[in-house]
Amino acid sequence: MDISKYVEIITDPFAVELNGRKIINKLYAELNELSKDEMMYTKTLQLTQHIQEYLLDLESNTNHILQFNNEMDVAGLLKIMDVKIEDSTEKFFERLVCYIKNAIEVLSVKVFVFINLRSYLTDNQMQELIQEITYQEVHALFIENQERTCLKGGIRYIIDKDGCEIY
Repeated sequence: MDISKYVEIITDPFAVELNGRKIINKLYAELNELSKDEMMYTKTLQLTQHIQEYLLDLESNTNHILQFNNEMDVAGLLKIMDVKIEDSTEKFFERLVCYIKNAIEVLSVKVFVFINLRSYLTDNQMQELIQEITYQEVHALFIENQERTCLKGGIRYIIDKDGCEIY
């Protein structure tokens, strides 16, 4: 498995960005491809035509002769319109779950690695997170700096200062 493509390492859960650069770039590429598929192709052509008509109307109201590209760059349009995934959740836990869902869907993440996440979440929230990850059919590795109770659905490995594994 290519770690750079399918593994997301989260060291600071407060810093996860639902609309981070990787997610936005992949989203724009996905929407750009969608605009060319047979269901949206006609609408994309109509939009291009309306934009060209608008530019010609602008030209007719000025003393300038304008030159423009007849092909529309959908990814550029998305960027200009600042298209992004709606981020209406304000609660930390909900944002984290929303980020995980979008990272799975948009980035095709298969494994999440969390560092010291249990320092920020309650046991109930951790249990909900494990259930959500299981439901999404991905894997998670929780690396903690201190021993805590093992949660339902988890397997605990303790690695001591000598590098020995304790099950």
